[in-house]
Amino acid sequence: MLTTKAAAAAELKWRKAKKSCINFIRKYVYIEDRDAPELAVPFALWPKQAKVIEAFLVNRLTILLKSRQLGATWGSLAYAAWRLVFTPGYSVVALSKREDDAKELTRRMAFILRYLPRWMIREKKTAGKNFSGPVWEATSLSIVITHTDGEQSTFTAMSSAPDSGRSFTSSLVILDEWAFQSYAEEIWAAAYPTVNRPTGGQVIGLSTNKRGSFFESLWKGAVKGENGFTPIFLPWWTDPRRTKEWYEASKKALPHSYLQEYPATPEEALSAGEGTA
Repeated sequence: MLTTKAAAAAELKWRKAKKSCINFIRKYVYIEDRDAPELAVPFALWPKQAKVIEAFLVNRLTILLKSRQLGATWGSLAYAAWRLVFTPGYSVVALSKREDDAKELTRRMAFILRYLPRWMIREKKTAGKNFSGPVWEATSLSIVITHTDGEQSTFTAMSSAPDSGRSFTSSLVILDEWAFQSYAEEIWAAAYPTVNRPTGGQVIGLSTNKRGSFFESLWKGAVKGENGFTPIFLPWWTDPRRTKEWYEASKKALPHSYLQEYPATPEEALSAGEGTA
């Protein structure tokens, strides 16, 4: 009887988590915080982070211009984890600047999955013979989730290269630090047709700004309503722990680049920094 009750309770929690991405993240997702007493901390979404997740849920194309260190990458991965765990056959491709950065994205996704409740999903090598739920296994650049019906969902990370966009068909493409990726325009030209399907396909591009980048041109086009992207801006004060005193100290430490690193407005993010002629 206790086993039956436990199974029924787990099924109810599963359905609630599947129904609401925000609920899934707030109740079950852990992220790394190297300044906290414990490395793994609950992902307690700040108000603006929650708004970003809500935007992911309703927009096919999202471009996120942000200040530094605001958890945007963790947020996009948490959203992707929700899709992967609850959608058999779902595929995510994440592109980053270099191979080391791609491996870091995979490591973070594995971190999220590892800390999810064991009634929800388990790592294959520690699942146990009696577990009948979905299991996951990882390599340095990919993660495969095998669902109860045998269908698989996949997360694949890769570095930016001229032919990266042609090598996949994906449900979701995440372009991390997009402004700093080599061959960004070529990758986009090749990648967009792979997600431009009548039934779906989604793109999340996030970055701090780099003057003259392809990302910057897409952001400006999105603001003008020219390219289908929904623009979202995250100012430095998105993190409620950042005070005015913190901001003033940052300005003194980075007198030539604080507007780009810690902008308060999109205009500041797009402003010229040190060395601009």
